[in-house]
Amino acid sequence: MTLAVTNPATPVFLSLILPVHNGEKWIEGAIGSVLSQSEATLGVDYELIIVNDGSTDSTMSAICGIIEKLDGTVDDAGIKELNGVKGIKVKELHKQGVSVARNTGISIAEGEFITFLDADDLVSPQLVRNTREVLGKHPFIDILSFDVEKAEEPGEYFGKS
Repeated sequence: MTLAVTNPATPVFLSLILPVHNGEKWIEGAIGSVLSQSEATLGVDYELIIVNDGSTDSTMSAICGIIEKLDGTVDDAGIKELNGVKGIKVKELHKQGVSVARNTGISIAEGEFITFLDADDLVSPQLVRNTREVLGKHPFIDILSFDVEKAEEPGEYFGKS
């Protein structure tokens, strides 16, 4: 995972971009880990941008199901609103590949910084807080990388790589 500068004039600190193609098995865990951020507020400190890249499985149904559990809906523009705070954006593409999906996410990102995760990734509940802390202490950092923990199945832990 890497972090890059997008638009420093916006109030959202971090945009997390999640491109997905046929990720029904993993998507709930990835989204859940992003929405479980401690000491960070969705729509203020961070946003989640999900780009469904032409999935042919039930990935989009899973995404909509998660949003419905949060008492929200995906509108015609693909933007999801939760309790009056916009913090999740969902965009559907016809299969164009992960590069186009990531670039689509970047084009609608509002964060000062961006990071990418895949549908089979889980992020730490302290990701936003720790990122803000590191960049606050070292404001001239352009790229920040993170440790990776590998798992074969949802919920399994195989250690850092």
